[in-house]
Amino acid sequence: MILPNLRPRHAAQRTAGLAMLGLALAAGAAQADPCTVDGNAVPSCQTVDVQLTLKKDQTKGWALYCPAQAYYYWGGHSDHWTSSWHIFTENILAEDTPNKADFTLTNTKVGNNTVTVTIGCSPVAPWGGGCTGPTREVSDPNCPENNRQTVCEPADNCWVEWNETCVNGSTVTNYFCTQVLFETMCYTCQG
Repeated sequence: MILPNLRPRHAAQRTAGLAMLGLALAAGAAQADPCTVDGNAVPSCQTVDVQLTLKKDQTKGWALYCPAQAYYYWGGHSDHWTSSWHIFTENILAEDTPNKADFTLTNTKVGNNTVTVTIGCSPVAPWGGGCTGPTREVSDPNCPENNRQTVCEPADNCWVEWNETCVNGSTVTNYFCTQVLFETMCYTCQG
């Protein structure tokens, strides 16, 4: 387990009316796997988690940070509570660095409620790493795939495209691959 770099922020007591609204809006199921985002595996995923106990009607803002060796937060998270009476919100606009995950947690239970929040982190940026210079064609490296999609033009001219990310120690290599009529071609940055 990686020890998180945590920064607690202000906590506020909610009014009884807001608590009643919170009961009506109690959050449903959390994302189940912090290492999967939109059906795609987070490459070389490492998790960071924290456990907090909130008192009755307590709201707390909290940020978790990915460590240096897996600096990028891809948006995958899970929240597991001891009671279903809660509200959990990700504050995407407050995530102002690539390694930050920001949440607001509200306990709407009459007593204490404990939550464990887990985020998925990667050494690979979620937006990939585009080449700043020429590319070169290589054989399929058979690394973990993401963003696989079928692309079609008029007249049923279709092909498959995807990205692959290979991680070897601290070296990360990104590939763009395509397959047309069972022939696979992959490209990576030259150099």
